[in-house]
Amino acid sequence: MFELKSDVIYKNNPVNKLNFDEYKIDKPIESSNNILYATASTIQTAFNTKITYDEKTNTISLYTLPYLNEYYKEAVKKYGYDGISEEFANGKTLTKDMLVVNKDNKYGVISTNNLETIIGNKYDKMIYLESTREFIVTSDGKCGILSTDGETKIGLRYEDVGLIDGKLGLYYTKNNNLYGVVNSKGKMLTYNEFEDIGVDRNTFSLGDMKSNYILYNNCIPLKKDGKWGMVDKLGTVILNFDYDSLGYIEEETDLYYNTTPTPVQTGTANEININNVATIPSIEGIVFGINGKYGVVNAIGNLIIPFKCDKIFSATNEGVDEYFLERSGMTVSLKKYLELNKINVEEIYQSIVKTENWKQ
Repeated sequence: MFELKSDVIYKNNPVNKLNFDEYKIDKPIESSNNILYATASTIQTAFNTKITYDEKTNTISLYTLPYLNEYYKEAVKKYGYDGISEEFANGKTLTKDMLVVNKDNKYGVISTNNLETIIGNKYDKMIYLESTREFIVTSDGKCGILSTDGETKIGLRYEDVGLIDGKLGLYYTKNNNLYGVVNSKGKMLTYNEFEDIGVDRNTFSLGDMKSNYILYNNCIPLKKDGKWGMVDKLGTVILNFDYDSLGYIEEETDLYYNTTPTPVQTGTANEININNVATIPSIEGIVFGINGKYGVVNAIGNLIIPFKCDKIFSATNEGVDEYFLERSGMTVSLKKYLELNKINVEEIYQSIVKTENWKQ
């Protein structure tokens, strides 16, 4: 995704295709005659190409990853390697003058400039994280993180490791089917004691949110002993683990608005399609449930809507999601609820921005 004047682009994560990775680019996206323009470096990152320029002939050459893969697949055999990695994510190292190679079923990294070894062939599996320029490596069933020069960032002691947020340098770890959170320096922010992490994108739509693990750049939903809560990006608990569910799931396919006029609702009956809801971006809210009732907290764990709702759902109209609350058979739009209760969304946002954890 490109945005005019932005110095960041977003790409689908090749490992977890439901999430997006963020890339800092060298110069902001520009526009001329209604056409967006980016630097060669940005184009190279965005479209997985290798771009070179020959000053003598004044020639620009663009090489696609499939072309480069085929070229190096044969070239490395002359240097004693069995081949190159077939992982799509690993092909992207070619745009950074690196190559993941295979020898005796062990993987390592070499330079495409001189084919010298960067990381020795001693790993059972390697996955390149393009946005952070690191590798998830696996050896003897244990995973860790290496930098592109072979430095150990997270030791090989986990069953699984995955990127939560590259910009923040946060990863999830997994041992004995329990999750934890660690930063890029290898410091454990939470221990491996959680049964689940993040919002299930297969159940809930997160709109334009880039990650289902960290919401609104601050909070990470986690499940412990069957109960949901949240920690912030520093690992501090901001919502106690007291909640039965994360998000509201609608079991019926079609419902109707309450047709009885009320002080908070007027209009005729309308058949609507109900969407499951876990997040409400307009108020930076997260929906939780307890004892069959639902409420909303913000990105620092403060209560926005009390846990008195029977349902919290959205309906899509002409591509726009509108949110609704239902209690005792009465349905009211979120917008109307905020007006009636004099809840100022901007004040909610400012309360988050002012917190120390958010600043950090």
